[in-house]
Amino acid sequence: MADNLYNFRLARWRIFVGVAIGCFFALLNVYTALFTNCTITKSPAAGSRTFSAERNRINSTSRMNVLLITYYRGGSSFLGEIFNQNPHVFYWYEPYIAIFDEMKEKLNISTDEHLLLFDSDGHIREEYFIASLELTRNIYNCDFDNIRYISLIHPFVAAWTKSKSFTEYRDCTLNNWYTTGRFWFKRCLPLALSKCNVRHIRVLKTVRTPMSYAERYLKEDPSLKVIHYIRDPRGILDSRRNISGALETSHNIKRLCELLKMD
Repeated sequence: MADNLYNFRLARWRIFVGVAIGCFFALLNVYTALFTNCTITKSPAAGSRTFSAERNRINSTSRMNVLLITYYRGGSSFLGEIFNQNPHVFYWYEPYIAIFDEMKEKLNISTDEHLLLFDSDGHIREEYFIASLELTRNIYNCDFDNIRYISLIHPFVAAWTKSKSFTEYRDCTLNNWYTTGRFWFKRCLPLALSKCNVRHIRVLKTVRTPMSYAERYLKEDPSLKVIHYIRDPRGILDSRRNISGALETSHNIKRLCELLKMD
């Protein structure tokens, strides 16, 4: 019995490794295609006052905006790291988390997050969509002055290490949060802005935007590149159970399948 269990686990591990290697090379092809024919400009030193001039100097036609959409525990962090590790990419990990959490509290939604993205009739929830669209526009335009502060002080940006583009900003905020009042982050913002201004490719990775949102984003920016990253839902659910255990109910499983079908 023990030998059979061992052989089963070994076979499953080999399949996992094989799939992972296959995914790596597939994603490498995507990555190579995205970065072909891109001219890179060196980032100005921290504290430089030439952000606007530098932004205007770069030919706008050479820029590329990328939106990576997937599902919670869908393996997107792996793909995101391919972008994150490239020094010529401005990468923002989960940019919508702050407005997502704010909307959950406002609507008193604790478990069924599907109700945040769509109303009871299945239509796009306009309030959340408009907020996310505005944030998307401001990030791609490097218009940080018009990004709400809740998105700039969220731990995903100000504390975690998921986005290397924010490393200097994060270090600055950790040293200044207690000295300059509520808007301490503004002292540090130029450090992130400088990265955005000079990097031709800007990538947003999210599990909080369905594909129906991306369709409307594309109407505003037809040149936007959208990557819809899908993992076998059985793997997603197995990973979720390892994190959430009994909280991963049959209702949530049904919602995942509905969202996959809708997308």
